Amino acid sequence: KLECFKGKLTSRDNILEEFRLSSALYRIIDRMQVYISLKKERNGKDVVALEQIEEFSNWATDFDEKTAYISVELSKLSDEFIDKLIADKDFSNFDIALKDLKREKKHILDQKSEEMLSQVSSFTNFSEIFSKLDDIELKFGKVKLENGKTVQVTNDNYGLFMRSCSQKERKDVFTALHEGFKGFNLTISENFISFLKSQNVFSKLRHFSSAVDSAMFSSKVDKSVLDQVIGEVNKHLSDFYQYEKVLQKVLNLKTFYNSDIYAPISVKKCKLYDYDEAKILVKKALEKLGPNYSKKLEFLLENRTIDVYPTENKGGGGFSTSCYDVHPYILLNFNGTYNDVSTLAHELGHSMHSVLSNENQVYEKAGYKIFVAEIASTVNEILLFSFMEQNTKNKNERLEFIASFLSNFYATVFRQTMFSEFELFAHLLVNNNQVVSYDKLNTFYGELQKKYFGENVKMLDCAKYEWSRIPHFYRPFYVFKYATGFVSACSIVQNILSKGQEYVDNYYMKFLSAGASADPVEILKLAGIDICDSKTYDSAFELFNHYVNELNKIGGAK
Repeated sequence: KLECFKGKLTSRDNILEEFRLSSALYRIIDRMQVYISLKKERNGKDVVALEQIEEFSNWATDFDEKTAYISVELSKLSDEFIDKLIADKDFSNFDIALKDLKREKKHILDQKSEEMLSQVSSFTNFSEIFSKLDDIELKFGKVKLENGKTVQVTNDNYGLFMRSCSQKERKDVFTALHEGFKGFNLTISENFISFLKSQNVFSKLRHFSSAVDSAMFSSKVDKSVLDQVIGEVNKHLSDFYQYEKVLQKVLNLKTFYNSDIYAPISVKKCKLYDYDEAKILVKKALEKLGPNYSKKLEFLLENRTIDVYPTENKGGGGFSTSCYDVHPYILLNFNGTYNDVSTLAHELGHSMHSVLSNENQVYEKAGYKIFVAEIASTVNEILLFSFMEQNTKNKNERLEFIASFLSNFYATVFRQTMFSEFELFAHLLVNNNQVVSYDKLNTFYGELQKKYFGENVKMLDCAKYEWSRIPHFYRPFYVFKYATGFVSACSIVQNILSKGQEYVDNYYMKFLSAGASADPVEILKLAGIDICDSKTYDSAFELFNHYVNELNKIGGAK
């Protein structure tokens, strides 16, 4: 039916009918994508699911090619005509799409070019090449543990060993993993450089000055926000250096290596929680978000929307996924640690963001942008931390909760901003027609790490290869949004705790319900947060420094 509109998207009625038809179709497509992706995540060796995903991918390429004419024909509409459509009440569901059309017109090519780009995109999946190498073919060394056992280092157990109580184990496992990436450094570099070049070419074809501008344009976020994040975090690097010194003192380490950054604060065995206990803790921690939020949360927790425990061939980690017409689904790999409880709170934050956006926005305006996607989840994490930290009488537990918050702050704000600096450097090399080599990438990343970790930390030489194991670099300028999300969440939580239900009702719930009804920076302002204001960053770092001081005050308990 969509092909019937070819050459006819010049009249109001035809455009309206095409918009409605496309919208109805995409609602079906969304459900299909979620369904088959969940089948694969449940069992990564499910042949039927894998074949369905491949079949869907082939269909999607064909679909994109056959409907490429739509954006081309719409791009030829005058701004005056588009403005008339925006003012037309029958187009009220599509006003954001029409506004986007106005800003995107100059980046839409002729039909033949659009068809060619849709075909070319099917064999430029550099991310998938990296993923197959990283997840399947790349093997790491073996390490002898202090108990005498020898273990094979893998991506799956790496994080566990980075939290080992033994500094030697942390150092040996870190080295084994990164030496493995060093062995494939040339191959990974060439794949990444080809990715950079493809992004540069595609952005130039679409009349962007660089892949940076293209990515920021797609995010509806000005590049000045990226520049400000990097500037603000660099301004507060001394706060991170102080944290490292306190951590070294609390861990009682003569030398502090970069491999020690996730070391456990206490050698005592951490408390484990069963899943029912985790649900109760999360519900109590999130009561501050009001009875309506709690009621919807209860539905998600008690109606089989969550796949809780690890099983054979199940996808790793945790995530929340949703589509407009169905409640969200959550995948966990719950093992009972505090981190697992926090992951439950985090993923429920994503789910509740989707629930409220879907309830309060039409389909066409419900899907919130990535820029705001990590905020609700992080708010839930910090609320849980605040609840746990304030309600424990056990000094060791409180220490662990504080250490967990500070570790997350490092990983999400400092580390992701460091990644952003590297990403910016790499893309600009290509954009400026400079030579890009594995040596340049390794050297710059090594120097960047020295800047971020400071002089107090002894850097392992193999750390300079760390960039080559980061899959997010194949999603241009995604990582800085983690940092802005965490910074925003810190300010939101402080408002919730200090201002109570009035703030939640008048600001935070409006933010959660906004979907994509405006640009993401403006939507964030509904929560009273201006990400372009230095005070927002200062507030987050004040919270960070407060808990660094608390760690210093009560630390040392073993």
